[in-house]
Amino acid sequence: MFNGLDMNLGNLSRLSSAKSRSISPENFMGEKGQHIWMTPIGQWRNTILDGIKGQGQYVGTYMAWGVHNNGWWGEGEIKFFIDGDEEYPTICGTGTEDYFCGSYNFENPQTHDGYVPFSTPYTGLQVVNTDKLYQVQKRFGLYRFHIMDPIRFEKDLKVTIQALGWREGGRYLPLQDDISSVAFWYQDLPCAPFPKLPDKDYLEII
Repeated sequence: MFNGLDMNLGNLSRLSSAKSRSISPENFMGEKGQHIWMTPIGQWRNTILDGIKGQGQYVGTYMAWGVHNNGWWGEGEIKFFIDGDEEYPTICGTGTEDYFCGSYNFENPQTHDGYVPFSTPYTGLQVVNTDKLYQVQKRFGLYRFHIMDPIRFEKDLKVTIQALGWREGGRYLPLQDDISSVAFWYQDLPCAPFPKLPDKDYLEII
C-alpha cells in the first residue's frame, strides 16, 4: 500500500512495514531521465532503465518503436525488477499493448485494417502511417506515465521490455526491431553514474 504523493515532490515517500521512509528535500535531486537506443536490438529482451541505485519513484517512459517484420509485434512483457529482484520481477506485465493501455493490438475494431492512435494524460499511441496494418517498417510512439499508479523502490530498479511477436502456427517470434526509449524517475542522492552514451555512428539508422 502506498500513500499519496503531494505537490511537493521533495516529499516523495513510501509506506512500508508500517514505517514511513521519505526522500528529504535536502537530498532530493529532482526528475532524472535516461535514453537508450539499440538499432537493431540484436536480442528480444531490451533494457529501458538499469543501474538505478537508491530510493525513488519511477515516473514513466516514452518509446519510439520501429517494426522490422510483418505481423503482430507487441506481445512482449514489461518487467520491473525492484529492490534486489533477480530472475523474477516484482511486476510483470501481460503484453506491450496492455502496458500502454491499448489492448487488442491497437487495432481498429470495426475495419480491422489499421491502428487506432490515441492520447490521454497518462498513456497514448502515435502511428507513423508508412503502410497498412501489420506491414513491415511501421513506426510507433508510445508513452505511459505512472502518476495515478506510482512504482516506488527503496534500493534499486531495473526495467526491461521484450520485443516479441507472433509467427505462423501461433508461435512466439523474437524480434529485432529499432527501439528507442526515454525513462523518467525521481530519486534521492547519491545516485549511480549514468552509462556513457554511444557515439553518433552507433545511433545512426542505416
